[in-house]
Amino acid sequence: MTIRRRLALSFFAILSLLGVNLIIYFWSDIKRKSTFEEMRSAISRQILISSVQQDLSDFQKQVTLLSQITADAGAGGGASPDDVAQFNSRLDLIASQLRQVRSQTPAAEAAKVDAFISAFTDLSASWRVFYQNLGRNQSKAITEVVMHAEPLGQQVTQQLLPELQRDERDLVSKASAHFYDAARFTGQVTVAIFVLSGLLAGLLAFVVSRHLTLGVRALKAGADSLGEGDLDSHIELPGRDELADLARAFNDMTGRLRLARLDLTRANVQLEERHHELQLLMEAAEAANQAKSQFLANMSHELRTPMNAIIGYSEMLMDEAQDMASQSALPEVEAVFVPELKKITAAGRHLLALINDILDLSKIEAGKMDLYLETFNVPEMVCDVACTIQPLVDKNENRLKIEVAPEITGMRADLTKVRQVLFNLLSNASKFTQKGTIELRVAPERDQSRDWIAFHVKDSGIGMTKEQAAHIFEAFTQADASTTRKYGGTGLGLTITRKFCELMGGRITVDSEPGRGTVFTVRLPLEVAADPQHAPAGDQARPMPEKALAAATILVIDDDPVIQDLMKSFLGKEGYHVVVAPGGEEGLAEAHRHRPDIITLDVAMPRMDGWTVLGALKADPTLADIPVIMLTMVDNKSMGYALGAADYIPKPLNRDRLAAVLAKYAKLRGRRPVLIVDDDPDTRAILKSALEKDGWTVDQAENGRVALCSARTAVPGLVLLDLMMPEMDGFTFLEEFRRLPDTKSTPVIVLTAKDLTPDERRRLAGSVARIVQKGANTEDLLTQIRDLVAQNITA
Repeated sequence: MTIRRRLALSFFAILSLLGVNLIIYFWSDIKRKSTFEEMRSAISRQILISSVQQDLSDFQKQVTLLSQITADAGAGGGASPDDVAQFNSRLDLIASQLRQVRSQTPAAEAAKVDAFISAFTDLSASWRVFYQNLGRNQSKAITEVVMHAEPLGQQVTQQLLPELQRDERDLVSKASAHFYDAARFTGQVTVAIFVLSGLLAGLLAFVVSRHLTLGVRALKAGADSLGEGDLDSHIELPGRDELADLARAFNDMTGRLRLARLDLTRANVQLEERHHELQLLMEAAEAANQAKSQFLANMSHELRTPMNAIIGYSEMLMDEAQDMASQSALPEVEAVFVPELKKITAAGRHLLALINDILDLSKIEAGKMDLYLETFNVPEMVCDVACTIQPLVDKNENRLKIEVAPEITGMRADLTKVRQVLFNLLSNASKFTQKGTIELRVAPERDQSRDWIAFHVKDSGIGMTKEQAAHIFEAFTQADASTTRKYGGTGLGLTITRKFCELMGGRITVDSEPGRGTVFTVRLPLEVAADPQHAPAGDQARPMPEKALAAATILVIDDDPVIQDLMKSFLGKEGYHVVVAPGGEEGLAEAHRHRPDIITLDVAMPRMDGWTVLGALKADPTLADIPVIMLTMVDNKSMGYALGAADYIPKPLNRDRLAAVLAKYAKLRGRRPVLIVDDDPDTRAILKSALEKDGWTVDQAENGRVALCSARTAVPGLVLLDLMMPEMDGFTFLEEFRRLPDTKSTPVIVLTAKDLTPDERRRLAGSVARIVQKGANTEDLLTQIRDLVAQNITA
């Protein structure tokens, strides 16, 4: 018998047992319901008879009381028609209750109920006659009571009603006993049938499962043997069911596996040979990839270094020409040389941009492009981009419109790449639009999973067809050949833009019509997720630039409005950025918000005096290093210095004294020289000229060894360091430099034309303050130098 047939028979047997259980259940339920209904009916009759007894007792008392009234029949009017009707309705209610009792009484017990109803009917008629004549025919009413009502009442209440109540109590007892006997019997039958069904079902399950277990056990033993590699195992199962068929199929499979193992052995030998060949090819490909990466790094250095010299010398010559023109009053010198030098500078920057584009594209395709995530202010970033792009917009007489949604504040992404994306799109819009409008709209977006920021760049330029737009993001591709000839360009800007967007987890789309303009839409996550395989170590610690660092920020905490105005006016003229707080609590909040370079603090203030504020500032690790200058009428220097004040100036204020104290803490030009370490003499000359014009003292070194000797003689206040140098490169110099005394706090700015790998950035982490690409704007470099020196000056 097959397993399927066994299971079918077992299933039908269990269904039959289930049907028997259901039949017994329904039978017992009907039995219990019938006996319960009998008991409920008996109790209901008993309750109705008790109610009739109470009503009859009330009527008998009422009739007896009324019969004793001896008022003259002519003196009163008797009962009103309403009273008579109410009296009769109460008797009718009792009669209906008795009829209800009769309807619920079994036929065998109906005789006594009928006798009681007949006697009550006569009594009711006598009471009706009595009440009808009461007060009208008093004698007839009294006669009716004496002759008929009283005898009938005694028969009904004292004879018939007690007998009826006694019989009903007996019926209730019998019905209750019958109900409990039936419930007990049906429960026993149900349990017995259930137990019997369970035993039969268990027996069936045991028989079927035993057969299945023996077969499966045999199959498992064969499978275990096969798993251990024994292809000679054989399973013997009698019968013609599915398990026996499976055993025969298993035996056939082991036979085929024996043959396949022989073929696999031969194939493994061939695979090992191929694997060895592939491994050699992979090693060769990895070596080629490393060579390509090294070539890109060297190419970056070799191309950017002369570009840096070209740009730097042209800027120096422009400055010299302008100075010569102003000193010698020869404006023709500036008119002749400056425009040509600007062309040289522009050409150099353009060539540098092309080199950067090609190198960036190569790094992206090689998977070497990294993300440097930081949190930055979107409106400020958009404003910076707009200022940078404005000359290109004005060149073709275009108008730039910017709209940033008010709810947009900051985002976490790679600031440089976001700026580059917007700059590329706005540059394209400016190039392909003449006397039109260019719009940049920034708006938030949200889907089911995360928040996004959308940048929409719209122009009213020449536009594109759908076929042109489909290829616009391909490398070295523009709309068509005529566009390339007319407008120029390499066709890499949009390719790199799309790669940057995808690298940050975003996307870029284009919508354009010929003659009606183009709309580029960039959607980037509000918080770009770091890629653990590409994100360099320490990128979380890059600070957000919250303000321009060319001028120091001073927080003035004073409750006197006059002092506030004086400080804002005077310090503003001195070039400081001033933030005012009218009290101690506000001052602490502003200090956390702005992280000022210097704090001036009044002592006598309401709510929180200056001493309390000073203690709170010095107790906060994030604010403790900020110099605090006490401005007060109270001459208590010892307390101020004990609490951590940096200086102490009494009121009324002396402007010269205040300016001198502030200069001590916000001064940007160092007390120690700047050390330039670079093997390229042109780069050293350009940097030295720019720094000396800005008021710095400069030392130079052509390699790391010379720089170390100079640092041992006099520790510099700042180091500008190239990485790729002969004899001792920048990495080795840094390791040796940090071992020298008093160099831990010396800031180091790396000036390199080399594209740093993540490993190289991790190697520099903690040892340098900034990494600046060669060819950067000289003024930007000076700003960063001033910033670092200002951060590292101590009182």
